[in-house]
Amino acid sequence: MATIFGLSDPGSRKINEDACYFDINEGLAIVCDGISASGGGDVASAVAIETIKNKIHANQKNIADYKQNPSAEKRHKLTSFMDEIIAEASRTIFQQAQKNPKQSGMCTTVDVLLDIGTHMILGHVGSGRCYLWREKNLHLISEDHTQLAEFRKKGKTFPPGVEESALAKRITRAVGYGEQVKVDVLEIELMADDRFLLCTDGVWASLTNEELTKLLTNAVPEKAVQKMMDYLKVLQPKDNYTALITEPSAAPFTDEHTKETSAEAKIQLAGKIPVFAYLSYPELIKLMSISELFKVSSNTIVCKEGEPGDEMMIILSGLLEVQIQGKKIAELGAGQAVGEMSMIEGGARSATLVAKVNTNLIAFSRVKLYSLLREEPELCVKFLWGLTGEINRRLRATSNQLAGKKIAGVQNEAPKQGKELLPFIYRRELT
Repeated sequence: MATIFGLSDPGSRKINEDACYFDINEGLAIVCDGISASGGGDVASAVAIETIKNKIHANQKNIADYKQNPSAEKRHKLTSFMDEIIAEASRTIFQQAQKNPKQSGMCTTVDVLLDIGTHMILGHVGSGRCYLWREKNLHLISEDHTQLAEFRKKGKTFPPGVEESALAKRITRAVGYGEQVKVDVLEIELMADDRFLLCTDGVWASLTNEELTKLLTNAVPEKAVQKMMDYLKVLQPKDNYTALITEPSAAPFTDEHTKETSAEAKIQLAGKIPVFAYLSYPELIKLMSISELFKVSSNTIVCKEGEPGDEMMIILSGLLEVQIQGKKIAELGAGQAVGEMSMIEGGARSATLVAKVNTNLIAFSRVKLYSLLREEPELCVKFLWGLTGEINRRLRATSNQLAGKKIAGVQNEAPKQGKELLPFIYRRELT
């Protein structure tokens, strides 16, 4: 059964502008950190929580429909809904501040988790953080919207006399600062024993990753949160501090849902593919949200030579035989990718692929990938960097193969016909 628990403490301040809310029945968890110059930060965080929880409650019919009959289309609609409700909270706070001079400029950070059964949907704005504890590893899956994060992302040096702590406090994005706000939304496919931590900067700025990891483990969420708050009281942070832990009840592995096809297996494998090699863990999660898992039976044709191709595939498990004009050219196993070039150019398939045993594949369509790249400029740059390096490697490999040279990591049997080169160079083993 899913569990959620959270606590908030004013710390050394008189007013607690942090706030948290959770509802185990609706699978909803919210943490906010109010911001104000003249007052109203506590109002902003309270308005944000009230707006979001009311909208989630009103949309329970669609959430229940997804849980009963899940589909990618329904899930993406719920993801868009998360964006909409946080944007509405921003409009509500901004408009309220316009009517009350004492609350002028009030706004808040917002972190929302919605458990929809197969996935957790994260909505994030500001300097709060969301961590994922999975298979004994702690992953920061949200991005700080602060000047410090912007400087680091762009590789800029800090202004003279300005400390990191000061830049970390300067928020670049907040709910209620304007009528519109850009929301980071993430779909995280769930695994059994996943644990999520939402916290304000009063928590993460006071604790190291090692301390967070120690406090997150070996206790149910309620005890883990209480231990964290007790530890922070000893440290006496100057800021308010709020922590919330949720542990969803994801299904354990079964014959249909195996470790080979789990969320973590897909993320780890995708990170080894050259075109995705530069992506961070949160970016790989975003990539997985546009992927589709295909289970192919033995002796099934996956794609045919000469047919249009607009997607690439990664082999999770199993074996594919590569054929040209009915002739076997190569075999591809787990951890290998096919179709990168077809995905980019939308050209005809250069070979036929046949599953020799029951095979699991992850597929990425060109339309969905291009949509993601347009929305995520930094991810796009990393993808293009990886793609350029892979094209360059393949050109060198082909040139060397034609010259009869041996290439490390590539099987070196020289193909007899030029048209056999393209599928041939897919045969690199990934390490």
